[in-house]
Amino acid sequence: MGTLKGMGPMFILLLLATFVVFEASCQSKLQNKRFYREHYDFPKSNFSGKYCESIMEQRGLTMPRYREGSTFIHAPKEDIGAVCGDGGEEYQKSQRTYRRSKNVFGVTICELRVTPGEESHSYKEINAPKHIVILCKKGRPVHLEETQN
Repeated sequence: MGTLKGMGPMFILLLLATFVVFEASCQSKLQNKRFYREHYDFPKSNFSGKYCESIMEQRGLTMPRYREGSTFIHAPKEDIGAVCGDGGEEYQKSQRTYRRSKNVFGVTICELRVTPGEESHSYKEINAPKHIVILCKKGRPVHLEETQN
C-alpha cells in the first residue's frame, strides 16, 4: 500500500501534463479552422460582382463591426497546408518565424472603404497572384501574416 501512496503526486503530474498537451492540440486545431474560415475560398465563389461584400458577410467577418479587410486564397487546402512544409521556406519578420510560399497563389484582397458621413460600407476587391506568408503551428496554417509579389 505504501507504494501506491507515493504514486499520487506522480499521477497528478502525469494527468496535468496530458491536459496541457491536449489543450495545446485543441487550440491549434481551432486556430487552423479559423484560418480557413477567414482566408480560404476554393474554387473562388461567384457572387455576381459583389465578391468581397458577399464573402465577408457570409463568413461572419462584418459582425459585430466591419473588419478592415481580409485576403482569400484560391487554392486547394493541401497546397496551402504544404507551405508549412516543403511548399514553403522560413521567413523572419518582427522576431517571429513564418513560412513563405515557394509558389504564388491566386488571392483576392478585400479592403474596407468607408465613406465619411455614411453608414454604408463597401470593400475594394484586388485580385492578384501572390506569395503567402503564414504562421504555422503543429504543421498547420493558423495565421495569414501578409501576401507578397
